[in-house]
Amino acid sequence: MGEAIGHLLRRKAVEAGLLGIGGAGKARVLMYHGIGDPGCHKVNIRHIGVDVFERHLQRYRECFHVVPLAAIFDGERHPKKLTVALTFDDGLRNNLTHALPLLEKYATPASFFITGANPLGLPILWGDLLDLSAHVGAEDDVHVDGRGWHLDDGQYRSQDELLRNHIKERGIWAPKQQLYDQLSHQLDGAFQPLRMFWELLSDADIKQMADRPLVTIGSHGWWHNNMGNIPLADAMDEVRNSTAYLEQLIGRPVNSIAWPDGSYSEQLTQAAEALGVTQQLAVGYLQSNDAANPRLLDRYGIYDFPIHPRFLLHSIARGS
Repeated sequence: MGEAIGHLLRRKAVEAGLLGIGGAGKARVLMYHGIGDPGCHKVNIRHIGVDVFERHLQRYRECFHVVPLAAIFDGERHPKKLTVALTFDDGLRNNLTHALPLLEKYATPASFFITGANPLGLPILWGDLLDLSAHVGAEDDVHVDGRGWHLDDGQYRSQDELLRNHIKERGIWAPKQQLYDQLSHQLDGAFQPLRMFWELLSDADIKQMADRPLVTIGSHGWWHNNMGNIPLADAMDEVRNSTAYLEQLIGRPVNSIAWPDGSYSEQLTQAAEALGVTQQLAVGYLQSNDAANPRLLDRYGIYDFPIHPRFLLHSIARGS
């Protein structure tokens, strides 16, 4: 199906400069994951190349009002431009080696959300383990929750269900542990040439980043469970464990969280706020009234979009 005529006309007008980017007086939080070598999105769509990321930063500085995340929660809005804050999920080491030098080059603040992978002894997050195993194709079948999942067209499936979606919906750790038991042997083999896509920040790396004035460190959960799908008591243990670990590591309070996979509930956001986690991030709002929640903001995910740069900026602003 072709592009709708209304969308086509708007896109052409934006690209030609006949229609402004928009967003004046509004705010948007942007979500990144990995920054790697040029073309890395072809291996993992959650990564973008340093060349693309640098162009993003240049355009953000030219067209947006870029501020730390806390400023948006505090209500800062530029009267003539869209106000934006940059965030990074998952705590990948390429955030230090590839993203941070460019952030500092363009004086751009950013928040980095870290899991409990290090104290848990996990060298890779479960989602990356699953995706990279599918990418290298070394294991045709895995067994999770008593079912066989076969590698088909780049994803593990059982009939019409994707294993990734099944694990997210379950929320709990047990099926993820089953993945580690069957797939983690590839870390020392087929995954080594792809290390940039899965290697996590060490504790020393996190400390180093936290000492940089443009960096804020926040929680991304403990196990990277979908916390809206698990009992509230278990989810709050994850919040306590993750914030305590990070606070001890960096020597300052941690009052922000990016809910893993954007999974949360109203009860969960209230309970986390009571623990002092006053800045909370979703991916998209799950309920229509969540936009009125002062402790919760949604985010616009940034990937290697094959679109005109002005239309990318307009798309970001239009969603604000």
